[in-house]
Amino acid sequence: MTCIAIDCGHGWQGDTGAVGRRTNEAQLVGIIGSRLIHTLRQTGLVEALAVPRISIRQPPTRTDWCNEQRPDLILSLHADSFTDRMANGGSVWTSPGGTRADVVAADIDRLLAAATEFKRRRDWSDGDPDFEDSFAMLVKIQAPAVLVELGFLTNEADEMRLLTPWVQWATVHALATAVLRFDAGLT
Repeated sequence: MTCIAIDCGHGWQGDTGAVGRRTNEAQLVGIIGSRLIHTLRQTGLVEALAVPRISIRQPPTRTDWCNEQRPDLILSLHADSFTDRMANGGSVWTSPGGTRADVVAADIDRLLAAATEFKRRRDWSDGDPDFEDSFAMLVKIQAPAVLVELGFLTNEADEMRLLTPWVQWATVHALATAVLRFDAGLT
């Protein structure tokens, strides 16, 4: 059975992550992540694990935990922020270079764009829509990993949409669909 680890970014010892006017990143991705894990478990097709909200910097880290569990795919859920409150849209991130995560990230990007009507921020410079960076959750893990930025909490319109139940469930459905497509070998 395919094993998927869901990392709800931030939430460790008061680390709220991005802060909006009505919510913060740890709360928002915690809600979406727990619904995603529940939805995936209900299918009976994949094993869904919740990455514990422990440090990314001090051992044992979340990356250590992921490597010990040996999942087949990791999704790290986040919400963005920026000093310019006009910045908006969601994005997907993978490690530098061509990896299996690139295909999954492209599928997630496509499914989220169709499901949530959110503006998508994309980097087509290497032929796919994902941005690439050496974030610990992307490069220190042995499995393919995709970091999903759901939108900007510092943008009032993004934050309001992300707090809307139908957008939260559409996000869960899109992410679950991407996971099941990965499990079926379609990505």
